[in-house]
Amino acid sequence: MLSVLKFETSVRLIASLSVIVCALVLLTGWVKGPFGLVMKAGVITLIVTLLLLPLYNKKWFHGLYRLIRAEKYVFPVLDGEWRGEIRSNWPLVRKMLAISRGEQSGPFDPLNDDLGQFDWDPPIEVTAIIESGFLDFKMTMCMDGTTRRSETLNAKLDRTETGSPRLRYIYRQFDEGLDIAPTDRESHLGSAELTLSDDGKTLNGRYWTDRVSDKGLNTAGRLVLRRVEAPAK
Repeated sequence: MLSVLKFETSVRLIASLSVIVCALVLLTGWVKGPFGLVMKAGVITLIVTLLLLPLYNKKWFHGLYRLIRAEKYVFPVLDGEWRGEIRSNWPLVRKMLAISRGEQSGPFDPLNDDLGQFDWDPPIEVTAIIESGFLDFKMTMCMDGTTRRSETLNAKLDRTETGSPRLRYIYRQFDEGLDIAPTDRESHLGSAELTLSDDGKTLNGRYWTDRVSDKGLNTAGRLVLRRVEAPAK
């Protein structure tokens, strides 16, 4: 998780641990004054490193994370299963493509027509698994009933201007074992920006893809995920 937090937050966490170690060293009388700390810098660095090693075990990391109540001032733990739905703008893109090819009659003006009466596709049901550790963050998402899946390539955890936790990530989707249509690709890149609700149970936001972007057919839409299982304690 450290690698996906803001740089300032990561530095603050490591600096806080170093200060605690230095304070303990001074209190025990092992060194005398700041000059003594400088002389023992190598040993203190080794101590800090040894203290960090257990954090590479995910269970220990999450245990300590909760013990120091880091969820309150750093970022909530998102680990666990999430389920929700995707609502894509693909029906709009598909209709404009069909009209341009003479397969449907026009006119169609998405800027001025009443899209509330538009024939939208049903939402796509998805299941996501989020896993995080001291230095890693991984989110895998599958479209229910298909072999389509996506995996995060990069992620960033921060907060909005109002202080709400926010997840922003880049992913690659794989459409394996499918008959790929001319308007699709075997894999494509995408990004999303999701905000966590106040109760920590819902991630809600938008996503964008580069699917067939060279033909102007890339898509975007809304993504909502609801927590199914709370992270293990």
